[in-house]
Amino acid sequence: MFASEAPGVGSTDRANQKPEMFQLEHVQKRLEHTVPLMFRERLDFTFYHRDVIVDNKIIQVQRQGLQDVMGHLGTFSVLGQVCFPHIEMSALNILPILEDGTVRLRWRISYLSFLRALNPKFFKYDYRVKNLKWYDGYSVFHVDGDGLVYKFTIQKTMPDDSRLRQEKTTAQKIAERIGVIPGAANFVKVPLEETKRRRSDDDH
Repeated sequence: MFASEAPGVGSTDRANQKPEMFQLEHVQKRLEHTVPLMFRERLDFTFYHRDVIVDNKIIQVQRQGLQDVMGHLGTFSVLGQVCFPHIEMSALNILPILEDGTVRLRWRISYLSFLRALNPKFFKYDYRVKNLKWYDGYSVFHVDGDGLVYKFTIQKTMPDDSRLRQEKTTAQKIAERIGVIPGAANFVKVPLEETKRRRSDDDH
């Protein structure tokens, strides 16, 4: 996940101009392809500027430069694979916006903890994928006149249901100890009614 095929080129005369729609759609297509690869394979960084900036608002950290950004995302990829027996990322919605030259992505990380994985029911793939917990987020990709992403944000999508409870996972506690994730970051649990239903299923 922390390597790329061919880094994006540097600035040209068009770099300070707004992108055209076909360039935004190209970024949209690349995100459709590469987001599900998080935690699985190497990501595609060919549509990023060499001086790209990532603003991770979830943990209040910024990184600049393609290599640093790749390392930043790679750290979370490895951490996720180590801390969860099942973890995957999906794109819920990707929207190119010509007016401000951005591509907006809503994403979801679905995961299963090692403790829950001990339940024999989770040995069955179909049951497991239907009962994963999740963490939703939102990213904005700013595209320049060359069609390259020069900045993107990573931020949390606030849940609509105020009854959602936030609780630290084992992965977060481990991450905090090694200094990867500050204690302020929280994973989102499923709605209370869904939690009760799943606990009831687990008891049967």
